[in-house]
Amino acid sequence: MFNVLKKSITLLALVISVVSNAFANSASLSVAVGIENYDFKPFFDEFTHKTGIQIEVMAFENNELKSQLLQKANSASLPDVVIVPSDYLGLEQLQFSTIPDNWLNQALNPKARESTKHGSGYKGIPFIFGNHLLLYYNKKWIKEPPRTWTELFNLAPKLPLGKELIAWNYFEMYWFAAFYNSFDEPLIRAGYATIDPEAMISSLLMYDELKQKSHLDIECNYICMVEKFESGNVAMVINGSWIFKKWMDKMGEDIGVANLPAYHTRPMRSFYSPHVIAFPNEGIEGKKKALLKAFSQFIQSSQVQNQVWARLHTLPVRQDTLDKLSHNDSNLQLLIDGLENTVALPNDTAMAYVWEAMLKGITRYEAGIMNAAQAADYMQYVTNKSINHAKQKHSN
Repeated sequence: MFNVLKKSITLLALVISVVSNAFANSASLSVAVGIENYDFKPFFDEFTHKTGIQIEVMAFENNELKSQLLQKANSASLPDVVIVPSDYLGLEQLQFSTIPDNWLNQALNPKARESTKHGSGYKGIPFIFGNHLLLYYNKKWIKEPPRTWTELFNLAPKLPLGKELIAWNYFEMYWFAAFYNSFDEPLIRAGYATIDPEAMISSLLMYDELKQKSHLDIECNYICMVEKFESGNVAMVINGSWIFKKWMDKMGEDIGVANLPAYHTRPMRSFYSPHVIAFPNEGIEGKKKALLKAFSQFIQSSQVQNQVWARLHTLPVRQDTLDKLSHNDSNLQLLIDGLENTVALPNDTAMAYVWEAMLKGITRYEAGIMNAAQAADYMQYVTNKSINHAKQKHSN
């Protein structure tokens, strides 16, 4: 009798163990991230410690993240959560859940909040903010930052012999868009790619003019530009908010930050975009709704947002946290002020084709194969052709 009772107790303990393990396994979320820019793991560990909900990280190279997610959509193996730039929200194949208004914290910066819209609803929850372009300058040679390109060119004779005036990533279209945006014509209008021909012609002419007047090395790519500035071979660069903390730590009192210079009376307007959390495959309607809500509340909490700057070296999305940071750091206030003239990066699938088309057009323009008007028309042609091809492929 004792042996039977002992076996029963052992069996019951085994059943409880199995049930407990099953419950523990169900209290988990899979999260897809790009691995090159930000280390989110400390936040994931903190969330697990606080809630007991396990985070299974699916990490991809940044340039493979989009294609990997689209492949997983085709194979019905999407993760529960993605952390992606906000323009991914236009990937309708991923079937992102529409976020209920009461899931969005009232303390969110209005620009960060609005940039997660796609169509008529919010498709993501902002996590970190910025990714906008700024003017960085070396205070050894530049005492006051130029407010216009005319002022910038006037600084050239004051530089030591052999120092370049300015560098930017000429053939990276995120940089070119800041020049185009100064003409206040959207690249996406009502969900359609609409490259305004007059604005594009003016942008190409301006781009070429500024390149020539600044004696820009257009073959100097991003890595080259960073190395030149860090080594003191160039006085100014146009670079993103993502490198602000690194350069502040590395160059100390020698570095200055300013808004992008205006072209005559036209302020340059960089794109900005938050990284967002979003829920593929209409996840909010599924069995993990409570877990997803807990994760979204955690990401937006003061506890997390107060750590974003120190851990990730980028801007938090809560306005109260931004205000507190800028109050304590005048340089950081310049970084935040740089958002003033920015434009939200469109959350439309068509934007991917616009980037490709602009690069093809500007490359042909720089090579002398096309004039500005021809290049502008070609950009719209390539965009339309690529979008139509994608639609036909999807319908088949």
